[in-house]
Amino acid sequence: MIARCFRMMRAELRKLRAQRFTLVGLVISMLAALAAALIYATIADKSGPDSSAPPPNFFAAFSWGLWMGSFFASFILVTIGASSLSSEFSEGTARLVMIRPVHRSELVLGKTLALLVVGLVFVVALVAVSAIAARIKCGWGPVLDPDYGLKGVVTFGTDVMVRDTLKAFVMALPAMCVLPLVGMCIGSFIDHPGFAVGAAVGGHFGQQMGAGIFPRMSYHWLEASMRRAFEVLDGKAHALNDANFRGGEALSALIVTLFIALLVTSITTVRVSTREVHA
Repeated sequence: MIARCFRMMRAELRKLRAQRFTLVGLVISMLAALAAALIYATIADKSGPDSSAPPPNFFAAFSWGLWMGSFFASFILVTIGASSLSSEFSEGTARLVMIRPVHRSELVLGKTLALLVVGLVFVVALVAVSAIAARIKCGWGPVLDPDYGLKGVVTFGTDVMVRDTLKAFVMALPAMCVLPLVGMCIGSFIDHPGFAVGAAVGGHFGQQMGAGIFPRMSYHWLEASMRRAFEVLDGKAHALNDANFRGGEALSALIVTLFIALLVTSITTVRVSTREVHA
């Protein structure tokens, strides 16, 4: 069973790699991250000594780049997930898979692993682009005091910023990897890839708005977890003393994200296992 799941995963990865949308989406997300990091660093550098913001630093530019890249990537990943399964049933390729000695749950698991790999590739690419752009424009060092007259006065040391950056990663990046699984779950109920993508993107946009309007009600849902992580990291990078993660917040967000991944994968498996496949 494990060997068949990995074969399904490799087949799905080859299919996704052959699709132009996957590569174009990755490039768009990387360009958004690059532009956001560079634009922030340029604007902050021109703010002058009378600005209430701290001198431009690596962590602020990095968080801006990662946030903007993640915004675009989230929609692209949901789209990839929604079309990955609905297209199989729409084009009839699902029937060809079903006549082979492959259980339907293995089909879902193979696609799940492939989508997690795609999500991880997006995450690594965004982190790399944002970090490189921030390093080139802002260098590396602590967050300094916003008062330019107190040059060299450190508000948050590099060790503190690295620690909170890792916490932000634990909250935000696994959530982004799980987004295509949510899209696949929605797509399992809709045969037409276009309708599936529309439903998934609409649902993702709705929960993005909900995370912004009702942050407490959507606490630790995927988009709320990502938003919270970048807000704290950006606040700390701007020398805001009240920008802190709550105790155990990163771990609880990770647990909720893993639960969501298990839940949507289980729903998808049940749906695929019980639906009819037409010739």
